Amino acid sequence: MYASGSYFVLEDDASAITFVAHNIPGLLQTPEYAHALIAATLLDGSTEEVRRRAEARITRQLLLSRDKVPAITVILDEAILRRHVGGESVALAQLDRLIELCDHPAITIHVIPFGVGGHTGLDGEFTILDFPDDEGPSVAHQEGLFGDIFVEAPGDVARYRKAADAACRASLDPEESLSLIKNVRKAM
Repeated sequence: MYASGSYFVLEDDASAITFVAHNIPGLLQTPEYAHALIAATLLDGSTEEVRRRAEARITRQLLLSRDKVPAITVILDEAILRRHVGGESVALAQLDRLIELCDHPAITIHVIPFGVGGHTGLDGEFTILDFPDDEGPSVAHQEGLFGDIFVEAPGDVARYRKAADAACRASLDPEESLSLIKNVRKAM
């Protein structure tokens, strides 16, 4: 079992990361979006705590500039693109960041459009972290109101992977996803 805060260590060691997300994953957030999202969701956090957490989240993005960046797959619901976290200017900058990251060779972004209706991604957001063979088995992670949940049992991780695969099948391909992101940005 992993302790609170271990997620960052796991993320740093991963060879592949899959996000099925209700918010833009921290690795893809702008500083302003990170600050606004943390401020909106942190129940009892001081201004200093919000600042500290936002800085830590942005520091994690150094992972994207390493020589060996993990393969990152992000599956987002269209609602995330349309939610004005931090206001319109912050949301626009975040969409610009997603558009920019669509060109990153290690990042694949999929969007599940509203037209799909219900899908497995609506059941809750989660992350699957895969590691090189010699560094241990895959781990599924969920963050919630009462802390982090780490799932290590292979059968349970396989269930998360099945949900991620279903969410990916419901999503647009990367080129169509980029087009949708650009259209949402233009409409905003």
